[in-house]
Amino acid sequence: MTDGLSESQRAAVAVRLANMPQGARTDIQPCANLRNVKPISQPEAADMLQVSRRSVQTAARIERDAPPEVFQAVQSGALSLNLAAAVAYLVIRSHDGQPLRPACGCGSSPRFHEVRG
Repeated sequence: MTDGLSESQRAAVAVRLANMPQGARTDIQPCANLRNVKPISQPEAADMLQVSRRSVQTAARIERDAPPEVFQAVQSGALSLNLAAAVAYLVIRSHDGQPLRPACGCGSSPRFHEVRG
């Protein structure tokens, strides 16, 4: 299932595959309309696509916080997760001028995330 896709692309697919809302209860039965749909958590999606949970979390932040074109570029393979996280950080920061954590969520300073040539 993962043939031909980069790790970044697989993480982007895992984000779309993960359909369990954060904090969802797993100890109760779903309503009748959803019995055939099994909720998939981010860690389960990561395992299915053979990527780390952190990669899926980073991809989810990029999808949530960055312009849609950035996540689409990850999906197409044009950008890696790391580069997309840096782009997302710069785009978000340029809009409000406030210092924010990088899109990867690691809490490191922006210098850590500079693109090195």
